[in-house]
Amino acid sequence: MPFDAAGAAQLLERAGISLNTVQGADAVQAAQRLAGSKGAVQNLVTGQGNPNLQGLEGVTTVVFISLAMPARTLQSYFRQAEGRKDIVFLLRGWVPPLFSETVGQVNSLMKGMKSPANVLVHPEAFRTYRVDQVPVVLHRRQADQGWYRVTGEISLAGAVSEIEAGRVAKIVGNTHPISEPDVIEVMEKRYAALDFEKIRRSAIQSAADRYFSGLVVQHATRSETRLFDPSITVEYDHVDPVNGNVLLKKGTRINPLEKRPFPYTVIAFDPTDPKQLEFANALLRTAQKPMVFVTRNALHEGGRTTEQVLGTRTYPINELYMQRFGISAVPAVVRQRGLQMEVTTYAGTQ
Repeated sequence: MPFDAAGAAQLLERAGISLNTVQGADAVQAAQRLAGSKGAVQNLVTGQGNPNLQGLEGVTTVVFISLAMPARTLQSYFRQAEGRKDIVFLLRGWVPPLFSETVGQVNSLMKGMKSPANVLVHPEAFRTYRVDQVPVVLHRRQADQGWYRVTGEISLAGAVSEIEAGRVAKIVGNTHPISEPDVIEVMEKRYAALDFEKIRRSAIQSAADRYFSGLVVQHATRSETRLFDPSITVEYDHVDPVNGNVLLKKGTRINPLEKRPFPYTVIAFDPTDPKQLEFANALLRTAQKPMVFVTRNALHEGGRTTEQVLGTRTYPINELYMQRFGISAVPAVVRQRGLQMEVTTYAGTQ
């Protein structure tokens, strides 16, 4: 997008979505961003305000368009704006969920252009300025730096000349209806029709359905402490690609604790077992730098997750972590002891 970086960032946050830079965007996410955008709220006819506040700093001409306009007219407009940072085109929306199709249609109209014109989706601007027919050209007049409008098909240079000469708020050519719906209005209607209580119940049920997802890890049948060597064996020669020298030979054993200490206390447990959950919760009060792993998902009283019960982040354990930490049963606590890992399992929590 050919705006300066700061202006572009403001533009995307305040104005909407650039059709030059967004490819295959999710329609719902796009609509959510649009719903949060705010256009200007000033009177254009009297020359007050700025069409996009700080976001359009440097832009002097804003053109409201629709893909319902003749293709030759749109192509002509885009060619006139090629390489121009001071001109931006606005669309009211797209037909959900065909956002990518709208992007493709706009891009096809600029085929062959070295520098694409700036095209944004901004329904808020159409609402603010009560634009219901297009094209509408807004321009900031040099004489007083006020914004004025003309409506109808006319070259961009012609529209600017009319406004600079004071011939404003008039129809200067053919107009066309807007084919794109106001996507804010579309989403407002969809949100109004949502049954949020049903969605909440469905989310809880979905989480409950995933209750047993994860690993089925054996519960400890005896309490014991053992030492585990975390060393790994190099499976093949590692060669410097520049000079061919062998950096690490096959069969070399490497203990990662020789290079970097492991300051964490690993707590691994099955949160579906109330006693193991209670054990982990108590251990968290005294453990140094706890790192909590759970064998599976679980919902607890009141629909709370394990993270909510413990008040800390948890990580799903997998077979690789179990191998690296030497865990074969839960609950287990793993700490560094010298150049080895101390693995303790607790059977008393059963």
